[in-house]
Amino acid sequence: MTDHKAKPEQWAAMERWASQNDNACSCIVELRDRINALTLTLKDEAECNNVCIDNVAERLRKLESMARQDEPLISRMTRAVAPYARPYRLSCYKVEARNAIREIIDWIKPMRADATAAEIIEALQQELND
Repeated sequence: MTDHKAKPEQWAAMERWASQNDNACSCIVELRDRINALTLTLKDEAECNNVCIDNVAERLRKLESMARQDEPLISRMTRAVAPYARPYRLSCYKVEARNAIREIIDWIKPMRADATAAEIIEALQQELND
């Protein structure tokens, strides 16, 4: 299909003829104006849809993070060990997740017995930053 586009001077001539009561030209000019209006409307709707999609995606991320807080540590650790694994393959990584949890426990054990949760968390965060 060939892409024919009218030049601005052709549209100006079409509008002149339409103003002289040429019905065929009036119809063409009206169709052009309607198409332009629809195009603008579609662009506005597309922008609105993109904003809505972004809002829904952000809400889903928040809901997913809230859901993760309620699930067992082993499940959360499994996803941390294998973030790109397909959901049906996550069980294959539970051994690694358990080993990671054991390493953290072994790391925490030598801490003094009266260490607060805040002190343990701070020590863990320092390990992440090192």
